[in-house]
Amino acid sequence: MIGATNCDSNVFESPDKFNVYCPDIDIKKAFSGTARHLAFGLSIYNCVGAAFAKLKIEIDSTIKDNISRKKLRDIKDFVKKTSKMN
Repeated sequence: MIGATNCDSNVFESPDKFNVYCPDIDIKKAFSGTARHLAFGLSIYNCVGAAFAKLKIEIDSTIKDNISRKKLRDIKDFVKKTSKMN
């Protein structure tokens, strides 16, 4: 039932679309007890993992953005070449 409240089109502009930077959510309140989004709980019952979840999303997004802008190097560049020992 709680999950359905986050899909209320009267509250959220595009409730069926995943958007970390949703304009309907005040980023300063998104993971706090004053958030309107109920996924992480409200008030003193706020989920202790909420800050970790936000950090993980931000890190994953940064990695994805950086990888898409750079050309990946060939695996041969990372493998040490063997040498003959006398």
